Amino acid sequence: MSRAVWTILVAAAFASSMLPLAADGQSNQTDSTDPADMRMQDRMDLPAIQYGMEHIEARVQSVVMETVQRYTQEGAAVFHTMTPEAPQYTHDIHPFIINGTTLEYVADGSGLHNMGDIEDGLERADRPLDIILDNILNDGSAWAEYISTNPDNGEREFQRVWLYGHDGYLFGAGYYIQDARAQDVVHRALELYMAEGSRAFDIITPDDIVTTAALYPFVVNATIPELPALAHGVNPELIGRSATAAISGTSDRPFEDVMVDLHRDGGTWVEYIYRNPDTHTDQLKRTWLYLYDDLVFASGYYIPDSRAQTLAAEAIRLYGTGGESVFEVITPDEPAYSSGSYPFVIDAESFRVEAHGAFPYLVGVRSHYLDAADKPLNDILGELDEYGEAWVSYVSENPGTRTDQLTRSYLKAHDGYIFGAGYSLPDSRALSKVDEAIYTYRADPDPTFADINTGALNEFGLVPLVSNSTTILAHGALPIAGYQLSPTNVESVLSVMIAFSKPIREHMNLALEADGQEYWFREIGVNPYHGMSLINNYVTRSYDGLAFTSSYFVSEGDIQSRVDLALFSYAENGLAAFDAITPDKLITTDESYPFVLNATTLEVMAYGASPDVVGTIYDSIRDTSTREFDKVLADIERDGYTWVVHTAVNPITGKEQLKQSWLQERDGYIFGAGYYIIDASARDTSSYFILVYDHAHFLLNTPISLSVGWLGFIVDPLTGLTHPHDDISVPWAAITAEVPAGEIIRTLEKEPGMWVTYRAVNPLNDTEEDVRVWMALHDGHVFGTAFYESGWRPNP
Repeated sequence: MSRAVWTILVAAAFASSMLPLAADGQSNQTDSTDPADMRMQDRMDLPAIQYGMEHIEARVQSVVMETVQRYTQEGAAVFHTMTPEAPQYTHDIHPFIINGTTLEYVADGSGLHNMGDIEDGLERADRPLDIILDNILNDGSAWAEYISTNPDNGEREFQRVWLYGHDGYLFGAGYYIQDARAQDVVHRALELYMAEGSRAFDIITPDDIVTTAALYPFVVNATIPELPALAHGVNPELIGRSATAAISGTSDRPFEDVMVDLHRDGGTWVEYIYRNPDTHTDQLKRTWLYLYDDLVFASGYYIPDSRAQTLAAEAIRLYGTGGESVFEVITPDEPAYSSGSYPFVIDAESFRVEAHGAFPYLVGVRSHYLDAADKPLNDILGELDEYGEAWVSYVSENPGTRTDQLTRSYLKAHDGYIFGAGYSLPDSRALSKVDEAIYTYRADPDPTFADINTGALNEFGLVPLVSNSTTILAHGALPIAGYQLSPTNVESVLSVMIAFSKPIREHMNLALEADGQEYWFREIGVNPYHGMSLINNYVTRSYDGLAFTSSYFVSEGDIQSRVDLALFSYAENGLAAFDAITPDKLITTDESYPFVLNATTLEVMAYGASPDVVGTIYDSIRDTSTREFDKVLADIERDGYTWVVHTAVNPITGKEQLKQSWLQERDGYIFGAGYYIIDASARDTSSYFILVYDHAHFLLNTPISLSVGWLGFIVDPLTGLTHPHDDISVPWAAITAEVPAGEIIRTLEKEPGMWVTYRAVNPLNDTEEDVRVWMALHDGHVFGTAFYESGWRPNP
């Protein structure tokens, strides 16, 4: 079945993601239908009038003028009557009134939360505030676009607002652009159904699975409790399958309430965890549902993607008001080493970085983002030229972990620049696991803790944890619910999290104080696969007085990123991706690298460190695995992925070392990557020194205790002065003999760390060996961890 008709509809909706500004005081639309006149009996005949993009601005204006009329009739009493005491998850347009002089809220249809606050969004609107106010003074009204908090889900999103001046007040209402896009896709699918009947389902549904970042519709049968899918815009395999599993399992409210809303109002919003077809990972999704003719028409967007789009759009709006001077506003004075999204600006011709929200030292340097992406540069530029926007994925430094991870970025072309923002995929996965636990709890609190403790919510190596400020209430990995957390016993939960730079309850209290915002922190813990200590990256969000948490080992997130990029490249380029993965000659590198195996024969199809390995059989992953390889394959067949610990030669040292690899199956191939465990533990030990140093500087005056055969040190690189330690003398002289101190400083000022190898006599066996040292610069000190060659021996 040809999908040409639906492709045109989707393209039109995608192109309308950001409506052009109308003349001040004028609407882009001419329809003036008042939504207040549309009752249940009207919806069956005129569903498009309520939620089509071509009518939304008229609906906004109608809501504003209805508020003005109420004020004319009731006077200031309307401020109280139109503002509910409890927050209203309105699912639609809500009016507000602000003082025209002070910009303070005097009434808000979404609740009391804004009362008395200044609407500071207007200060950062698409044009200067004085121009907006002048437009209202001269024309009576004006449209404006700015970032505000969506009362329905607490997310900061771009809103388009109509303001009408009357009696010293600004009467306003608006719509959230991402919400309107989803509603418009539903509207177009509904129009198609009204024109074509059930044939529309074949037009909407593709012949094969589609990988896309565009919004897509789906249609389900509302007369059957399971809501079986009748049409789906990206995956034909879902036809006939239940839609309630995702919606009811992780929805923000009980499924029965969702259906009540649909039958009462015709349309409603619902949020739940679902697989993003463009990233192949579970993410929080916000979906618009509309009931018509006993069918539910739906479309939604993924919250992590929306956050990136909002940041890029906000940067463009700032540029529109301040020009190139805003690049300095976007770029911090010092690197912003924290998790989360950040904006950046790239010159569209030279690809020179003009602004960067995390790393100021990248400004003036040619960006590698487009060159290292999962699709060819010409394809990216073609998308930007045709659509004005594009999604790309590439490996770059996550400022929160200071390691290389897969970054998914939204790009938008504007005025000769490429404005962008993105997020780390490992971070997104951990945050989505937190959101899933919260939404499961919101829908039905009673069974949630039991489900978490049984591992029902575990996936992709991620587990949720729920606690209050003193007690772990549920944990997906170990039966420790009810365990009391205090400074004296926190170290006894070593198998979960150990030796926190702050007491765990302090972290949880900070998360509880964050008022639902995500709170990130890093700590060290024991990896259960091999027993070595590694840094965990934790994210916590508070809800109902509880802290919902999930985490991942940074080294594991890094290698999963390598596999993800290889999978994305394969999805985009097919078998040609194997040639892109494999270099022309041997590469000597400390970085993890991807490889691809035939899932049946284990023949190497691509190898990121050497072309000589291609065509050979990857014996090490089978012969030296720490568990029976049949069980490894069984895990892959059951889940599509697994971890395996085995031995392999480290190309930088030439030595055989213990390695942990992540394997994912796709189309009869195993995509993998791994990290050398001893190296990762050394890096993370230095990171742990930094965490402890930041909490309390006692490391400068207290010896560093490590395992036998390991060295830990802190040194002032300018003076060579080392701080106390209880092992052999810190080898700063030996290190700087290999690499001058000035070169070390220059490297560490821009890189997360560096390796140096030197020769020394191991006092444990009086044998001269290689000593491998990892160093990181922090607060003017070099934090180092070193180990002797004896420690390289595989010992699973």
